[in-house]
Amino acid sequence: MNMLWWIFCGAAGLWIGMPNPVASFPAAALLYPASLFLLGTGSTSWKHAFRLGWLCGLAGASACLYWLAIPVHDFGGLPWALAAPCPLLMGAYIGLYGGLFAALAHARTASKALCWGSYRNVLVQPKQLIFERRVDGERVLVAINADSSPFDAHFDAGCGRAVDLITGDDHDFGGGSRLEPFSCYFWKCER
Repeated sequence: MNMLWWIFCGAAGLWIGMPNPVASFPAAALLYPASLFLLGTGSTSWKHAFRLGWLCGLAGASACLYWLAIPVHDFGGLPWALAAPCPLLMGAYIGLYGGLFAALAHARTASKALCWGSYRNVLVQPKQLIFERRVDGERVLVAINADSSPFDAHFDAGCGRAVDLITGDDHDFGGGSRLEPFSCYFWKCER
């Protein structure tokens, strides 16, 4: 029940925080990221966090985009049966960002280093960044590729293997690490 409450609060905050004909209170929009964070940190897995964040984003974005059905029907000529689901389809797409936010919030709670660790750059390129967060013997490497092509990163990880905090998969640093286009990885290093 607690998770449903946060989904409702996030969706209502997004709707009330945006201009609409019923009520508009811009500060209420802050309920949306707060709810996504609480949904992510309270979830049992990243998949569960993603689903809950996606549902919150779907409900909130669909409520904000309710008006799309009118121009699609009036100017697009689609019957109401086809025009009415348009806000839901757009909300489903926009909700993916809420799901990603909640999944990343869940990954953050799996590591003290991500929450409280010191920061050190490991590899800095124009479109790639790898940095380390370290606290009390725990190390997490965060790798970001903001390019449209894959990147083979060769760097001293300080360990041979790691666990991806988002997917739970093992990662081997031997021979470099391949960063897929527009990707982000959270690697918890072995001790």
